Amino acid sequence: MPVAKFFTPAQAAWLITEVDPNEPDRLFGLCDLGQGYPELGYVLSYWICRLRQCVGISGSAFPGPEPRLSRGLQDGG
Repeated sequence: MPVAKFFTPAQAAWLITEVDPNEPDRLFGLCDLGQGYPELGYVLSYWICRLRQCVGISGSAFPGPEPRLSRGLQDGG
Protein backbone atom coordinates (compact mmCIF):
# COMPACT_ATOMS: atom_id res chain seq x y z
CA MET A 1 0.00 0.00 0.00
CA PRO A 2 1.51 3.37 -0.98
CA VAL A 3 2.46 5.74 1.82
CA ALA A 4 3.40 8.80 -0.25
CA LYS A 5 4.14 9.95 -3.79
CA PHE A 6 6.71 12.57 -4.73
CA PHE A 7 7.21 13.92 -8.24
CA THR A 8 9.10 16.63 -10.12
CA PRO A 9 8.08 18.84 -13.05
CA ALA A 10 10.58 16.81 -15.15
CA GLN A 11 8.49 13.60 -14.75
CA ALA A 12 10.59 11.90 -12.05
CA ALA A 13 8.45 10.15 -9.43
CA TRP A 14 8.82 8.11 -6.26
CA LEU A 15 5.91 5.98 -5.02
CA ILE A 16 6.89 5.14 -1.45
CA THR A 17 5.45 1.93 0.02
CA GLU A 18 7.58 1.40 3.13
CA VAL A 19 9.48 3.33 5.77
CA ASP A 20 12.31 1.44 7.48
CA PRO A 21 11.34 1.27 11.20
CA ASN A 22 15.02 1.15 12.23
CA GLU A 23 16.06 4.00 9.91
CA PRO A 24 13.03 6.28 9.33
CA ASP A 25 14.91 8.29 6.69
CA ARG A 26 15.28 5.17 4.51
CA LEU A 27 12.29 4.75 2.21
CA PHE A 28 11.41 1.91 -0.16
CA GLY A 29 9.23 1.99 -3.24
CA LEU A 30 9.01 2.46 -6.99
CA CYS A 31 11.57 5.01 -8.16
CA ASP A 32 11.22 6.46 -11.65
CA LEU A 33 13.66 9.19 -12.70
CA GLY A 34 11.60 9.86 -15.83
CA GLN A 35 13.92 8.04 -18.22
CA GLY A 36 11.63 5.08 -18.88
CA TYR A 37 13.32 2.63 -16.49
CA PRO A 38 11.41 2.55 -13.18
CA GLU A 39 12.79 0.26 -10.50
CA LEU A 40 12.06 -0.87 -6.98
CA GLY A 41 14.61 0.35 -4.50
CA TYR A 42 15.58 2.47 -1.54
CA VAL A 43 15.93 6.23 -1.38
CA LEU A 44 16.88 8.47 1.53
CA SER A 45 14.31 11.07 2.52
CA TYR A 46 17.21 13.52 2.86
CA TRP A 47 17.87 13.17 -0.88
CA ILE A 48 14.23 13.88 -1.75
CA CYS A 49 14.26 16.93 0.57
CA ARG A 50 17.40 18.26 -1.14
CA LEU A 51 15.78 17.81 -4.57
CA ARG A 52 12.67 19.58 -3.31
CA GLN A 53 14.79 22.64 -2.56
CA CYS A 54 16.59 22.51 -5.93
CA VAL A 55 13.93 21.58 -8.51
CA GLY A 56 10.61 21.79 -6.71
CA ILE A 57 9.21 18.40 -5.78
CA SER A 58 5.50 18.06 -5.08
CA GLY A 59 4.06 15.34 -2.93
CA SER A 60 0.96 13.75 -1.52
CA ALA A 61 0.27 11.33 1.28
CA PHE A 62 -2.17 8.46 1.06
CA PRO A 63 -4.78 7.77 3.75
CA GLY A 64 -4.04 4.94 6.12
CA PRO A 65 -1.84 4.26 9.12
CA GLU A 66 0.56 6.99 10.23
CA PRO A 67 3.54 6.61 7.86
CA ARG A 68 6.21 8.04 10.19
CA LEU A 69 7.95 10.03 7.47
CA SER A 70 10.94 12.12 8.49
CA ARG A 71 10.24 15.62 9.76
CA GLY A 72 11.76 17.16 6.61
CA LEU A 73 9.22 15.40 4.41
CA GLN A 74 6.28 16.13 6.72
CA ASP A 75 6.81 19.88 6.84
CA GLY A 76 8.02 20.45 3.30
CA GLY A 77 11.78 20.17 3.76
